Formats: sequence, structure tokens, C-alpha cells
Amino acid sequence: FTTTTILSVALPTSTTVAPIFLTPEISVAANGSLIMQLNDTALQGSGADGQRIATAVVPLAANTKNLVWNMFMFDRIQGSRLDDGYMTVIINATTQAGVNIKQLDAPIEINLIIPPLDGVLAHSQDDKTWFAIPRLLTRVLPVGQPDGYFIEANGSATIFSRHLTGFGIRKPQPALDLSMAKFDVVDGSVSRAVAVGGSSEDPIRYHTFDNNEVCDVTDSGLVYGLSPGVCTIFATRAGGSIYLNVSSETISANVSEAIVPQVPSAGRLHYFLILAILLVGCVLLGTVARFAVPVRVGSRDQS
Repeated sequence: FTTTTILSVALPTSTTVAPIFLTPEISVAANGSLIMQLNDTALQGSGADGQRIATAVVPLAANTKNLVWNMFMFDRIQGSRLDDGYMTVIINATTQAGVNIKQLDAPIEINLIIPPLDGVLAHSQDDKTWFAIPRLLTRVLPVGQPDGYFIEANGSATIFSRHLTGFGIRKPQPALDLSMAKFDVVDGSVSRAVAVGGSSEDPIRYHTFDNNEVCDVTDSGLVYGLSPGVCTIFATRAGGSIYLNVSSETISANVSEAIVPQVPSAGRLHYFLILAILLVGCVLLGTVARFAVPVRVGSRDQS
């Protein structure tokens, strides 16, 4: 085995705000499996073993290419929630040439601290979008299933995975409530979608399923009508440091065609101009006839 361990992530505890840097303990079992374990001697009350945070077991079958393995904690904000039972562990492997490996020939095991009651075992490729891992009834990952977790007798959680990514104990976010300023949008006009809810430090972002054919939706929630039809809109909030990502229910906006006044053609314009002149002439003639002085025509008496 060729092993490389990298860990320089601060983990503040309940007793101090000073950063604590961890170094994994590396060993090889009698059966040839690589064991990587993260311990924190200053951490109090977390995990089944008190000071143990996470242990990864890499069997020989998962390391047939003599990979370089890395394991470390990951926390995007300084205020770690490890004491509350939420955590993220990153495990990756590269070839000797530095190529990242995502899929494994055999599953590895990642044993984490005892999850809280609302903790969800999940994995992520980008630390933003998290997917819940299904629970297993036994410590055997079925053939064809990429991952699963098993609750041990001591209450800790063991994840079995055939792919390398981020693994964590995440917390569900409150639902997002999505609404719009107006649901009827005229082609060429703009409305705004507004979502509230969620708990992570990541911003709420807005999306549409319509591929910008009926409407265009910006990340900040502005909805631009593009063509007549129904625009489907939804909002998301990424998981931040300890949460699962959350999506809102979809809402629909009706985009209608704008009514544009018709401009007369040149021939019709001349027709209306002549008609207007005639009407003005008739009005003027009527006015002159009304105010004209009457003149009597006839012969005078001869004296």
C-alpha cells in the first residue's frame, strides 16, 4: 500500500475556540486492509469511543491499483458542529500518476460517530448537493448497490460505499415556501419569485424546468416572460456545513402574449388622412352655413 494522509481542518470544541488540527492514525490489518482513523483527544462526548471521530477500512479488493489514499474532515465554517453529532468526512484516492479515482472494485467501510436522532447519513460530490444513503439490514452491501449504511450494536453508523466522495451526518432543513409577486406574466415583462425557509448558510437559488423557452429565471428570483406558455419554477438551498440540501414545491406562472397596437400601412394611412380632411371640411361648411346673414331677394315698389 502507498498511503498519503492530509488533514489540516480546524475543529473547535465546546471547551475552546482554538483550532485543533487532527492527524489520522494509519495501520494495516492482518488481512491486508488499510485502516485510517481520525481521533481528537480534546473532543468531549462525541462518538461511540469518546475520542474517535471516524474510521475508514479499505480492503485489498478496493485497492488493486496501489492507490494513494487521503482522509480528512471538512467544515466550510469555523464553527464546527461536530459536538452536536453532525460531520463531514472526505475520502479520496488517486493513482500514482495523480488521477482521481471515483469508482471502486469493492466497497470500503466508513464508521462514524453515533448520529443524532435527526441525523441523516448522506454523500455528496460537491459539498452542496447531498443524497441520503439507504439503510442496510445487514453489514453486507448488495451487489449493484453503490452505497448503504448499517447501525452497529453500539449505535455508531457504518457506511459501505463503492464510490469515493464526501460522507457525512447531515441535518434536514426546514421546507422552502415559494411564492410569486404575480402569476400572470406578459411576454417581455418581469415578475419575482420569493422563497423563505431552510437553515443553511448557502443562499436560496431559483430555477426553471423550461430551458429558457417560456421564461428565464435568475438565481435571485427574477422571472422574465419570453413566450406564451406555462413556466414551472422551483427554489433550492444547498446544505451548507451540516444540512441536507432542500428544494421547494414547484409553482407555475402563465406567460401570455403581449398585445401590440397595429400600425396602419402607408395605403391605409393615406385613406384615413383623406377621410379626416373630408370630415373636417364638412364640419367647417356646416359652421359657415349656420352663422351666415340671410339676404332677401325681390323687386321694390315703384312710386
